[in-house]
Formats: sequence, structure tokens, C-alpha cells
Amino acid sequence: MQKPKPIRRLLLSLCSLLAVCVLLTPAGYCWARQAGHGTTQDQPPDLVEALKRDRFDDFDLERIAKAHDLQAIDVLEERFQQRHDHTLGVQALQAELPSASKHSDGRFETDWSNMENELHIASVLIRLGVKDDVYWNYLAEQAQAIIKINILFPLKADARDGTSPKFVAWAKSRNLDQNAAFIYEVMKMPGPVLFLAITGDPRGIPLLRQGLTSPNSIIQVASARGLAELRDKSSVPLIIAACKKASASERTALAESLLYFDDSQAQTYAALNLPKTNYAAVRQRIAQGHTPFH
Repeated sequence: MQKPKPIRRLLLSLCSLLAVCVLLTPAGYCWARQAGHGTTQDQPPDLVEALKRDRFDDFDLERIAKAHDLQAIDVLEERFQQRHDHTLGVQALQAELPSASKHSDGRFETDWSNMENELHIASVLIRLGVKDDVYWNYLAEQAQAIIKINILFPLKADARDGTSPKFVAWAKSRNLDQNAAFIYEVMKMPGPVLFLAITGDPRGIPLLRQGLTSPNSIIQVASARGLAELRDKSSVPLIIAACKKASASERTALAESLLYFDDSQAQTYAALNLPKTNYAAVRQRIAQGHTPFH
């Protein structure tokens, strides 16, 4: 069974978003998660009060992180603890992927969303400077579980359309709904790695390096951006090695991260391998003071 051309165009658009650092930013990922579900006002009057009432969304959490609102820490920690014991992890959620032979009851979507909310809170707490290892350990555990999943990316690399036959075979062998599995890989699996990467915490370097070898190309890009955010020059050869194995569109998204390194090898490879428009766009972002995620 092949995906219709609109799905292929969706992925190509997704790759373009990755290339200009839209999806793999906190705001971009929040938009992708909440598209079609409504959002809060552009500027809620009191974010801490929204947290206390348990009426907050991903955008509110990112506003708190961006504003470095330390007043939110106590409420965020309380929300994390309230939900933690009732939140499933990646390994348990794998067993909930919708079956091809049964009508989905929405449990997987709900449980995955609950886990992502918990991950997001942990990520924000780390960015606010909270030192309790419970938040980092939770992020690292879920990111590690995702990186270990060995599923080929759903779409053929640089093909005009069509789903990878190996991915189709994988879904059929597990009696999974192919559409649900497709969305899981493209829109859900990168989340735990992204929430870890955007913390800018150097403890994530080993995991992000592992992410460069993931069969999921979006996880690879998120990992490369995370390493660039950390300016980990020792990872430059690993990012270049990932670029050399990638398809043309994936290589562009990966190579853009190299421009953020103050490293001659990274700069030379990016200059030689990036399309001129992509190269110019990223250089302009850097000149404006942007980082890979901000």
C-alpha cells in the first residue's frame, strides 16, 4: 500500500521546515502538536495562575521557559509529581499502537500526549535551572528508549512518492494500523529527543550522538541541532558522517546545524554541501543572534 502524493508533499514540507529550523524549535513543535486543537490567547495575563488552575498548554510552557519565570517552578514541580505515577513511558506506549484489525479507541493518543506533557514540564524545569536529577533522568530515560527503537523511516529517501516497503512489512508483521504507525514515526517519536535537546544540558551529549545514528531522520536532525546548540565540536565529525549517509533532503537539514559551530571543518562541509538559499538563510539567522533552537 502506498501513501498518496499529499502525504509525500507533507514530508517534503516537513523537511523544509526542518531546514529553516521551524519544526525543531519549541514553538514550532508546539504548533505541530496542537494544530487543529486550538490554542490559548497570544499573551495570557498570568501564566502562573494558568498553571495553578491546570489550564495551560505547550505554548504557555515555552513562554515560561523563554521568560525564565522562576515563580512557576513550584507549580510546575507540583504538576509533574501529580502526573508522574500515572504517566506511561515509551516502552509501555509501544504496546498501545493501534491495531490494523481493531478500531482505535484513542487511548494511545491520550497516553502519548500525557507523556509529552510530562516531558515538556521536565524540560522547562531544567531550563529554569532546577537541579533535581529526577527531571533529567526522566527525560533521558524516554529519549534513550526512543533512540533504541529500530524502525526504518516510513518514506523512501528522495522518492517522488510511496512508503518504504520495509516499513510496510514492519507494520504488517505487527498487525499495526499503517497510518497510525506513519504518524507515530514522523510526528511523535522525535518529541522525547527534542525535549531533551532543547535543554542545552551537556549531559545530553552522549544521547544526542546516539540519535545521529537513528533510522528516523527527524531524530537525527533534532540530535544534530542539540549538539550544535551545545557547540560540541567533538561531534562535528559524527554529524558529517551522518550527512554522508543521508539522502539529499535529509543531508541539507543535517548540514545546516554545522553552520552554528565555530569550526573550520564544519563550516567547509556546510558551504560545499548546502544549497545556496539554505546556506544564506541560516547565516542570516546566526547574524541575527539566533541559535539552532531559539
